[in-house]
Amino acid sequence: RGWPLLRTNPAGLQQLLKLTNFLRRLGFERGWASGPEPPQLRRLAAFANRQGAPGDYPTIEAFETDVEAVVRVAVERRGGARASIEQVRAVREPVRLHLLAVREGLDPRQRGFNKTALGKRVQMERRLIGTSATLIIVPSSLLEHWHEQLCRHVDPAVLQLRRGEEGSP
Repeated sequence: RGWPLLRTNPAGLQQLLKLTNFLRRLGFERGWASGPEPPQLRRLAAFANRQGAPGDYPTIEAFETDVEAVVRVAVERRGGARASIEQVRAVREPVRLHLLAVREGLDPRQRGFNKTALGKRVQMERRLIGTSATLIIVPSSLLEHWHEQLCRHVDPAVLQLRRGEEGSP
């Protein structure tokens, strides 16, 4: 509903510019990318800078299609199928957050909700990054036993121990 008005809204326009600037910083200007800047990136940047025609992206889905095309090129140029999960995540996760910010700004009702305590919590939760790490919480009485067992059965190079509150073992 708010997509046609987005380019007239300074806050929404700022989100579009942040996204296109991030896409540019992926390396298309710095030379890591082998090949020219994707045409979709030029079109996205022109749209965000109000130089493109408003009809270039009649819906946010059309905009996101070109964003995804640029992300695919960035991932491909960073190794494609051989790219590590961290390399892919370094590209995709910030783009997801930028697009989320753009979408949040489209609905006026959403803007009011985002100012409430619940809205702020929802925003924070949406920005969390998933991980495959395991958190083990151990009572103090079992801490030494767990430590011995982990040292015996797990390669210390992959183990990262964190202590809780100050003064706890």
